[in-house]
Amino acid sequence: MKLLTVKEVCDMLAVKKSTVYEWTALGLMPYVRLNGALRFDEAEIRAWVERSKKPARDEKKGSLVSHVAMKVLEAAA
Repeated sequence: MKLLTVKEVCDMLAVKKSTVYEWTALGLMPYVRLNGALRFDEAEIRAWVERSKKPARDEKKGSLVSHVAMKVLEAAA
């Protein structure tokens, strides 16, 4: 098990320290406290990121803007 510091997690996720502190305070990300210091299991953080991923939008459905634009064009025809 490799434990990461707050700074290492910030670098890994490209977020500010305040964001990591907020996520841990809200219980949104896995962490441990060792003598009062926050530490993060690297494998758990990577798994947490994977679980947090959202699937890509189906390109056939397109965006709401393109959907509305198509409806406008259909109505004008």
